[in-house]
Amino acid sequence: MIFPFSPAGLLLQAVVGVAGAPLVPAWLGWVAWSIARRRRPSVWRVTSLLVLSATWVLALALREPQGGGLLGETLLDQLDQRVGHNGGLALMSLAAAAAAVHLLGPKRIFSALGRLAAFRVPRSGFRVPRFAFRVARRPRLRLMKGSSDEPVILGPPPLPDLSGPPRPSAERATRNAEPGARNAERATRHAERGTRSAEHEPPWHRPEISILGRATEGGSFSPAELKARARIIEDTLESFNIQARVVEVQQGPAITQFGLDPAPGVAVNRIVQRQNDLALRLGAPTLRVLAPVPGRPMVGIEVPNTSVATVKLGDLIAAPQFARARLPIGIGMDVAGKPIVGDLTRMPHLLVAGATGSGKSVCINSLITSLLVTRTPDEVQFILIDPKQVELSQYRGLPHLRLPVVTDMEKVVAALRWTVLEMERRYGLFAEVGARNIVAFNDRFVDERLVYLVVVVDELADMMMTAPEDVERLICRLAQLGRAAGVHVVVATQRPSVDVLTGLIKANLPTRIAFAVSSQIDSRVILDRTGAERLLGRGDGLYQAGDEMNPRRVQGALVTDDEIEAVCSFWREQGVSQHTAEDEAELEKLARQEDPEERLLAQARQILNEHDGEITPGYLARKLKIGIQKASRIHQALVADEAASYALPPHADD
Repeated sequence: MIFPFSPAGLLLQAVVGVAGAPLVPAWLGWVAWSIARRRRPSVWRVTSLLVLSATWVLALALREPQGGGLLGETLLDQLDQRVGHNGGLALMSLAAAAAAVHLLGPKRIFSALGRLAAFRVPRSGFRVPRFAFRVARRPRLRLMKGSSDEPVILGPPPLPDLSGPPRPSAERATRNAEPGARNAERATRHAERGTRSAEHEPPWHRPEISILGRATEGGSFSPAELKARARIIEDTLESFNIQARVVEVQQGPAITQFGLDPAPGVAVNRIVQRQNDLALRLGAPTLRVLAPVPGRPMVGIEVPNTSVATVKLGDLIAAPQFARARLPIGIGMDVAGKPIVGDLTRMPHLLVAGATGSGKSVCINSLITSLLVTRTPDEVQFILIDPKQVELSQYRGLPHLRLPVVTDMEKVVAALRWTVLEMERRYGLFAEVGARNIVAFNDRFVDERLVYLVVVVDELADMMMTAPEDVERLICRLAQLGRAAGVHVVVATQRPSVDVLTGLIKANLPTRIAFAVSSQIDSRVILDRTGAERLLGRGDGLYQAGDEMNPRRVQGALVTDDEIEAVCSFWREQGVSQHTAEDEAELEKLARQEDPEERLLAQARQILNEHDGEITPGYLARKLKIGIQKASRIHQALVADEAASYALPPHADD
C-alpha cells in the first residue's frame, strides 16, 4: 500500500484491510484511463467494478481475520446471517462471474476458454472442434472480421446495386435481411477506407476556444437617453388617451425593450395599433410591439439601438449552458443580452429562412462551427449540401465530413437517399440489440459507438425547383425518423414561399429561425405569424423553439471567414476526410438511378415492351402524365435505340 503509515493509509487499511493495496492503484489507473479516452463510463460498468472490488475484499476477509478490514467483516456478517456460510460463498462466486462477464463480454471469455481447451485437450488424444467455443455474433454488428486485436468497425450503409433495373421492395427487403458474401465484401471495402480506430491512431484534439474572437461593447443607449425615450413613449400613448408607464428597460445587442404597464381598462390592441406613431416619435426606422411579453404582465416595445453590438460565437461557447448540451449550437443573444444556446438533439431539426443579406448564411456557418469547435469526428459528422457551390466550400477536406460536399444538383437526391439508407441501417441495429435510440446503443456498446449525422441544406429553393417530389419525400422521412437514429436535418432558404416551404416540410421542422423578410406573408410562411417583416436585418431574427409557443428575438452570432478557416485548418492537420473516391463513385451511381429522365425512360421502355414496340408520343404523354414535347423526346430516344418503330404516325391514336 502507498504510504502505509500516513493518516490516509491507516484509515484505508482499517476500512478495507490489505485488500486496498491492489484496489487503490487499480481504481486510480482506471479513472485516469477513462479521462484519457474522454469517454464517460456507463453506470453498469461502474457497478460491475464495484461488485468485483467487494468480492475481492470478501475473499481476503475469508482468508485472514483482518484481511478485508471493517468492510469485509461487515459484509461477511451480513451474508452469514442471511444466506449462511455456503450460501454466501455461492452468491459471492455468482456475483463475481456476472460482473466479469459484463466487463469482458462473453465473446472474450469463451474465446479464452476455447484457447485453453485447445492447448490442454490435444495432449489426451482428443481434438476439440474449432467452433466449440465460438459465440454467435449479431449479423449487423459484425461488419468486419479481423484478428483478435482489431476492433469491430461500423461502416456506412450498404448501397443498392445499380447495374441492373430496380428490384421490387419485397425482394430488396429479403436481400437485406440475409447476410452473405455481399455484406462481407461491403464491410471489408468500408473497413479499408481508413475508418479511425482509437487503438491505432492518437485521439482527436479539439481547438481552443481562443481561436474564436470575442465581442466588443456595442452602441447601447445611455441612462439619460433611456429616460428620455421612456418619457416619449408615455407621452405619445397619452396623446391617444392610452394610459401606460414604462416599468422596465432591457438592453440587448441590437434592440432595447421598454416594458409597459397599461392602466386598468386599457386594451392591449390599442397599443399595438399605435406602433407606427411610436416609431415616428422615437425616430426609429422600425419598431415592434410585443403584446404581451410571454410569461410577463407587460407590453414590450422593442426599439433599435443607435448601433448594433456584434455577438461573437466565442462568447456563446464560453457560456455555462453550452457545456450541458449534447450537440450545442450557438444561436445568439436575446433582448436582455443573455446567450441563447440550442441543443440539436432536442430541437431535433431546424429551419432557417430569411431574405438575402439578413444573416441566414452566417447562422449556418455559426451552427457548423459550434459543432466543429466542441465535437470530434468520432462524435459528429456532416453531410453538407450546397447547390450554390460557394457557401459551404470552405469545409471541404474536414475529417468531420461523411460525404463530399454536394454541389452538383444531380447528386442532391442521391446524398439524401444515402442518408435515409444509413438511418434505416441504424434502426436495424437498434432492433437487433434492443436499443430504443442512439444514446441507449452507445451506452451499451462503447467500442462500437455511432456518430451523430447532421445534414445541412444551404438552399432548399434550388433543390425544390429540380426535384420537388423526391426532395420533399426524403427530407420529411429524415425529419420524421431521424431523431432516434442520431440524424438531424438543418434546412436553410432565402425564398420562404409556399412552393418551397411546403406544409409537409414545415410540419417536420419544428424549430425555426426567421431573419428579416420583406412581407408579412413570408413571415407567416416561416413562423405561422407576423413579426419577421419588422426585423432590422444583419443577424436580427426570431427564434422559435419546438417546445415554445412564442418566438424570441435574438441577435445572431457572428463567425468570420478567418475564424472558420482557422478552425478548418486545425482539423485538416489532424486527419483527412472520412470519404474516399469510392464514396464519390457510389454517389454518382445513385445519382444516375435517381435521375428523373432516366426513370421516365425506364418506364417508357416498360410500356414499349407491353405494346410490342408500337407506341406514339401521345400515348406516352398520357401514360407517363407528362407534356407532349417531353414525350416526343423520349419517343425519339427510343427510336434512336431501335426499340420503337415508325409504323404508327406521330399523332396516331392507339
